[in-house]
Amino acid sequence: RKQYRLPYIVGTHEFVHKNLEESLDLHHAISQLEKKYKEPLALYYFGGCSYDEVALILKLPVGTVKSRMYYAKNKLKERLVESHE
Repeated sequence: RKQYRLPYIVGTHEFVHKNLEESLDLHHAISQLEKKYKEPLALYYFGGCSYDEVALILKLPVGTVKSRMYYAKNKLKERLVESHE
């Protein structure tokens, strides 16, 4: 059986490490959100739901879902900026 080796690409290790670190930071920041902000965010980004579907699932008005998503994204941005300072 012939074995194939992937070519070494300069900086690949650093790129993968940086992305993994950023991903872990993001998941940690999400875990710190209050449930009412975490749920719509998870359903939208990880569950693939639309705002309307999130509203139906959580039994909330669409406007409330949008408001909570806005707040959650701003909180995540703040926490991620803080963690990289």
